[in-house]
Amino acid sequence: RFATRCCAAAVLLPILLAAFGVGCEILCAVMTSPVVRLGLVADVQFADWNTIPSATGTRFYRDALCKLEATVAVWAERAEAQALTAIVQLGDLFDGRNSQVEGGKQWALQAAADAFDGAPCPVYHVVGNHELYLHTREALICSRLFSRPAGALSSSSMEVIPLAGSSPCPLAASSSLRCALSPALLSASSSTTRAASAATAATSSCSSLLEPRVCPSTGMASSKRTRGYYAAPLHHDVLLVCYDAFDVSLLDADDDTFASALALLRQHNPNDDLESTHGLIGVEQRWNSDNGALGQEQLWWLWHTLSETASRGQRVVMAGHVPICPGASDPEALVWNYPQVLQVIAAAGRGCVVACFAGHDHPGGYAVDPVAGTHHVTIPALLECAVGQTASAIAHVYGDHIRLEGSGKVPSRTLPFPFMASQNNSGEFVQSRQHHQHHVHASSGVLLTSTATATFHRLLLEEALRLAVVGDSWLPGRSPPQLLA
Repeated sequence: RFATRCCAAAVLLPILLAAFGVGCEILCAVMTSPVVRLGLVADVQFADWNTIPSATGTRFYRDALCKLEATVAVWAERAEAQALTAIVQLGDLFDGRNSQVEGGKQWALQAAADAFDGAPCPVYHVVGNHELYLHTREALICSRLFSRPAGALSSSSMEVIPLAGSSPCPLAASSSLRCALSPALLSASSSTTRAASAATAATSSCSSLLEPRVCPSTGMASSKRTRGYYAAPLHHDVLLVCYDAFDVSLLDADDDTFASALALLRQHNPNDDLESTHGLIGVEQRWNSDNGALGQEQLWWLWHTLSETASRGQRVVMAGHVPICPGASDPEALVWNYPQVLQVIAAAGRGCVVACFAGHDHPGGYAVDPVAGTHHVTIPALLECAVGQTASAIAHVYGDHIRLEGSGKVPSRTLPFPFMASQNNSGEFVQSRQHHQHHVHASSGVLLTSTATATFHRLLLEEALRLAVVGDSWLPGRSPPQLLA
């Protein structure tokens, strides 16, 4: 009997071990598989125009569209297990020179839409400056290019995340004070009372003021001046947030916005030609007409979106045309009010924003925000790829990092997730149990405990509030009419 049992055990043991091994392999595969795969491409800028040299390389206008179609075809051929979740087109899809060719404006829009017809997944676009050289924001967003994600999914999949009125934005309330109250009034003895009243009014009106209206063909938020920013869920734990870097700019602006943008630009750029950066040093070179800013409403929307996402323990991938972090691009290619955008990401996001992808600066670049821990990646321009070259990437989003698989000019990188603090019912920052127990502050190398991190975030918020009220460069754009009455 004993011998029989030993023989049976000898037979069954290898089978059980093999089954256990297969089970472990399946479990490891599930645990190590990315939850989201994003295709990334920037600055295609195709046009029926001759190849010309530029300050950053050579621009192959006529080849660019073919390169885009080839990139989409490669993505479409990926095996089902490696299929993309979505494609993010980072702006400047076609070039402004198309306006100099008869019928070029409409041809460019049609050709751009056709190029993504073979895409195997939804395609999300952000607005670049070259698109606005040819078309209004409203025409772009309501066009076939923006109106439906490519592939089998309907336009309803481009879901816009509504604004939640339960999380007031202190930065936005204070910024409204900055716009509505004069410096003399802020320094008067009664300024505290007036400020508190205005802040209350801003908070109470926040929901109605920012409630998104939806473009019928796109499902994307719009207002009196159609919005070019939106959010879309990629996975139950990952949200895509696309910002409009030309919300306040000289492009596609109504009279009030144009006047505000022009005054702001002339305040910082002394040149008659506002495209020139002559005499400007360092990040001050961003004050040129090829860039723009996120306006007050958009910053409010961004605050709410990040705050709500962080409170749910979810992660955010941001995308826009113009970079928002120095070091990730040339100083000439930065959003005008990038310091305020970074403050909102750090204070409202509390570490939930893991990466921000942009274009605009054709050589590309990379930097890490030392406060929020966000990875800022600028994708090189497909326009400046010679024959046989390419520039695209796939961002594989895992549970604790992003693996950026670069192609051609785009280098591959591993982007670890930043520490993420959450907020309890008392409004206090607490450690997220899903993530690391400690956090190394990137700029100092200091190891912060949970308590120290909470204190750090409070200090950051207080500093952001102070800058919002008394700073000279906070939130270009229009003030809410309720506060101007």
